[in-house]
Amino acid sequence: MHEFKILNVVVVLGLSFVSASCSAAAECSKEVFGCFTSQPKPLTMKLCESSKGYYLEQFIVDGEQLGKVKQQVTLFKTSYHRSMVDEHSVEFQILNTKVIVSDYHSEELGEIIDELSVTVIENGEKKYFECEGKSFSGLSSLENTSK
Repeated sequence: MHEFKILNVVVVLGLSFVSASCSAAAECSKEVFGCFTSQPKPLTMKLCESSKGYYLEQFIVDGEQLGKVKQQVTLFKTSYHRSMVDEHSVEFQILNTKVIVSDYHSEELGEIIDELSVTVIENGEKKYFECEGKSFSGLSSLENTSK
């Protein structure tokens, strides 16, 4: 009977550890990019950084969840700079869908343009979403990577 109680305690502690590990991995320590659109279709996307890497907190297009909730992703980040123009982009893959998120800033020709966007490429078809409202980007703070 004593051995059964010890086994019970070990199992409960083990499950508690696994549960705590899973929730810690999915905790957003830094919001990297968020995009909210209503056109051409509603899109909600939030990319986060945790102690274990990057993951999608949310990715819903036209009411449909792409990939798993809190899905870990590998990011490929690039930057482009020229006089008065900065662009930071991140690319990642979810199953057979390629996703590119972009943060573009220009002050050329006396006009200031700040544009956040998401491009979804699936089966060769591109869908472009220009982010609106409370969208945000922290892409400029990420290090560039190579494939």
